[in-house]
Amino acid sequence: MAEALGAPTAHARRQQEENENLWIIYGKKYDLQNFVDQHPGGKAAIELGRGRDCTALFESYHPFTKQHRIKLQKNRVTGDDDQAEDVNVSYVTIPNYDPFYEKLKDRVAAALRENGVDPITDRVSTMKRALWYTFVLVWIVVAGIYHIKANLLGSLMLAAGGWMGTGVGHDAGHFAVSRIPFINSIFLWAISFGANPIMWQYQHTFAHHSHTNELNHDPDLHHFGVLLRVHRQFKYERGYGHGLQHYSLFVCAAYSVVSLVLCILLPLDVIRTGTIYGIVECVKGKGKRRLQEVFWMLLHLLIYMTIAVIAPLFSMRPWYISFLAVATQLAVSGFLFAIFTQINHLNQYSIEPRGSCDLIRTSWAARQVVTSNNFATDSVVWYILSVGLNFQIEHHLFPGLNPCHLHLVAPAVSETCKEYGVLYKSYESWSEIMGEMLRYLDTLSGDEAQSK
Repeated sequence: MAEALGAPTAHARRQQEENENLWIIYGKKYDLQNFVDQHPGGKAAIELGRGRDCTALFESYHPFTKQHRIKLQKNRVTGDDDQAEDVNVSYVTIPNYDPFYEKLKDRVAAALRENGVDPITDRVSTMKRALWYTFVLVWIVVAGIYHIKANLLGSLMLAAGGWMGTGVGHDAGHFAVSRIPFINSIFLWAISFGANPIMWQYQHTFAHHSHTNELNHDPDLHHFGVLLRVHRQFKYERGYGHGLQHYSLFVCAAYSVVSLVLCILLPLDVIRTGTIYGIVECVKGKGKRRLQEVFWMLLHLLIYMTIAVIAPLFSMRPWYISFLAVATQLAVSGFLFAIFTQINHLNQYSIEPRGSCDLIRTSWAARQVVTSNNFATDSVVWYILSVGLNFQIEHHLFPGLNPCHLHLVAPAVSETCKEYGVLYKSYESWSEIMGEMLRYLDTLSGDEAQSK
């Protein structure tokens, strides 16, 4: 029977199905299916790259070894159709050899060793950091017990503890809590009051870190829709929130809905469509893996809704107290999440970096530096409050390195950036970087800022 007009040919469908079980690295195809269970970083880590261009993941999670390249070549798919097509690639071509990134790797590894940290065996959390994780988990449990009783202080503490738990889950999502994959998988769920843990891996660990601030590839630019306009290429929506983002209080109010989006609304849409905002495909294909991920996403949704919303509303407290408890937890949780994450990438110098240096056109690592921001790096207090995200530049260059080690390598990264002429932005305080973000949002609050 003839193919319908415009429908994929049998060959195209077969090619698509084959690509769903291949890993695309540097534009070449690799069949790693037999290696998945043997992967030292765990099955979840390598599965993130299945069926897509995972070059950035491949390089950034193996910065201090060459063994990954040896293993890769043994699984190369060769033939006439070798060149990968129709994959989600960055508009910054990632070269097989990036002198800037190689220099960074050498100097960072040396800095770690000088401080008694082996770049491979000691890259994860220290004992002190592990004790902090334990404290945070206990905090969440205790606060959660009071929150479900509609205790307002408990709701406030759950929001704060939930943000700290987001830091724990964030580290686990980057496979940096432990070298034991199962432990990372368990601790990933500590992010549950900040985002859906299953969705988070595709949204953040893969997409955001691979394609930072790329409009059509980074889902973090798409969270706010009509509430906030965060990029000039987004259409100015007159009559919605875009005109109001001139006011700092409105921006803060908009940020208070982040938990509602990341824990409820967006996961529901991902379950329905299989994509995040239509730009990041989650599990490739359908079948068993897709059903498993949907199950875990639904389980999180059920647990989150029960603890954060349903249980307090059915407590023995007056209805208005119960409602206020739920609203407090949701709003404060979202606000904390937003003010410590949006500032890391959202200002004019990070969104529009093309004039900052020529190297960002050819170096993925240079682009990670320019699109990220550090702040208050000398402050222990801000390090704790930001769950270690104040060293954002170093984190994006070496995502598998636990945040407790980032301060050790920051001088080496800064020095290398200066040597190569790459803009390294480190703000003195949280208020300074927050102000920079608010000024940028203000410039987009009028339709005259619409991109031509």
